[in-house]
Amino acid sequence: DVEGIGSEDRPYRTIQRAINLIPKILLHRITIKVAQGTYNEFLHIHSFFGGGYLVLDGVADVNAAANHKISGLNIEQCSCSVQVTGLEGVFADAGSYTFGTVNCPGLVTFIHCRSKLNTAIPDSRAFFASNSPIVNCISCITTNYDHGFWSICNAKITVAECIDSSSVYSYVAIYGDTISQSHGNNVTGNAIAHDGGMLIK
Repeated sequence: DVEGIGSEDRPYRTIQRAINLIPKILLHRITIKVAQGTYNEFLHIHSFFGGGYLVLDGVADVNAAANHKISGLNIEQCSCSVQVTGLEGVFADAGSYTFGTVNCPGLVTFIHCRSKLNTAIPDSRAFFASNSPIVNCISCITTNYDHGFWSICNAKITVAECIDSSSVYSYVAIYGDTISQSHGNNVTGNAIAHDGGMLIK
């Protein structure tokens, strides 16, 4: 990271380094190109504001996302739009998540992302949203989670053209939140909603 300048021929070694250099007030579109590789990082995108758009851009193919690995990612307290494209998250502990969106009033979109555990972990979540009203998961894949798509506390996740395999629960909606099941989904797990949560087809 010390020698990198963020260009294609002299990139930063870590993705988090590139994120940390972005101004907190975004007024235009900023794209971080993520090269093929394995990044042992749990990324944090925190407190970005303004009318701009922050994009983490891996690859525009959900299968090829397996070659763009990160540990996981948390997007928190962002009012600007955030998009994550073509990354695979491979880490979750019991009670934790791989791709998370927390307290974000702005639009958050995951496209062609994969969330894969080699072995099932109890109470693990692939895509998690809390108090975030506009979260889209499009053409994403989850494998071996206790919960594929989990929405809580007035969050709303729209799931479209996604695959969830070997999860105990594909959809979980609780405490006044919503999971909207759009077209083209292929899921094998159960779906539950309670304490004011809603599942919409």
